[in-house]
Amino acid sequence: MKDVDGNMTVKDALEYCSSAQRRNLLRWSDRFPVKLRDFHIGHIRTYEKDRLREVDLNIVNAEVDSLLRLVESAGGGDLSLRKYRPLQESYVLTFDERKTLPPKAQKFIELLEREIQRLNSENERIINMLRRTVQRHKLF
Repeated sequence: MKDVDGNMTVKDALEYCSSAQRRNLLRWSDRFPVKLRDFHIGHIRTYEKDRLREVDLNIVNAEVDSLLRLVESAGGGDLSLRKYRPLQESYVLTFDERKTLPPKAQKFIELLEREIQRLNSENERIINMLRRTVQRHKLF
């Protein structure tokens, strides 16, 4: 996408997008008259919640993906957007459902949750290290 910058709104940028991207971004342009540089994770969560009442999960994910690519191409968006993960089918147990599991299964779930937390932290550390390395090399 050429000529897109962070001061544009989604509506402004539509003319620079492919027809598939335009289809995915049309509702964004109607619902969020926000400059691309100002998008944050709250906009996405609000959009997902509202849009899931109308269409299925895969369509919402495609529309969000198109927005994220547009924001990235404009060099905009809040850092919180980097933590975005597409929606998935709900498989999370409620607190009451979890309490009904055998103690061994509960412990295993806790172990897996700690491992996920550790991996997320490690991932963040590596991303930050790469970001610093790229910035350092741009300075020279």
